[in-house]
Amino acid sequence: MAKLALIDDHIIFRRALASFLTNWQGYQIVLEAGNGTELKLALPFTSLPDLVILDINMPEMNGFDTAALLLHRYPGMKILIVSMLPETHHLEKCLQLGICGYIQKDANIEELQQAIEQILQKGYYVNPASCIHLLSKRTVQEEITAVAAQQAAALTDREKEFLTWLCTDKGYKEIAQQMYVSPRTIDGYRDALLKKLKVASRIGLVTFAIRQGIVELP
Repeated sequence: MAKLALIDDHIIFRRALASFLTNWQGYQIVLEAGNGTELKLALPFTSLPDLVILDINMPEMNGFDTAALLLHRYPGMKILIVSMLPETHHLEKCLQLGICGYIQKDANIEELQQAIEQILQKGYYVNPASCIHLLSKRTVQEEITAVAAQQAAALTDREKEFLTWLCTDKGYKEIAQQMYVSPRTIDGYRDALLKKLKVASRIGLVTFAIRQGIVELP
């Protein structure tokens, strides 16, 4: 008999889910709670569940904080996220935390049963479409990072010096004085870098300089 815990602040949804699960053979609900704080207080006084079914958006302690606490106290505990939010929004965080699976609340009951059984038997449940989305997202991000690194490497020493001054509180005229050039030259540096780095403002230039390590924050 697999022991399950249901953690969700929506009582009607939680009770409906409990009703479904208790009608399936092989499952027992050993704990219900409305948030992570209630779960934390109740766990020492109940049988440790084989699987925790967990919502993300909850008061006092959200699903991710609850999962992190559970996995710290009980390494290897199996956790399934059931949320209204699309999996693609949170899949990477789930992987980082060590959560075993994720399905949406509007999934059909067969998918929920499949997810629970696969987690209990294999230790994970993966939605292939979400994995493809994550891999595509990572590939795009890696390409963007590589382009930014190439752009930074191609900057001249003078451009890097200008970017360093941009990260201070000095205005363009003061920067011109510090670099011993005319304000018009400074305007030229700025306009050229805006075009070269494909950003729209001084804030964009400052962000680029910090991310590429041209300027280190104190």
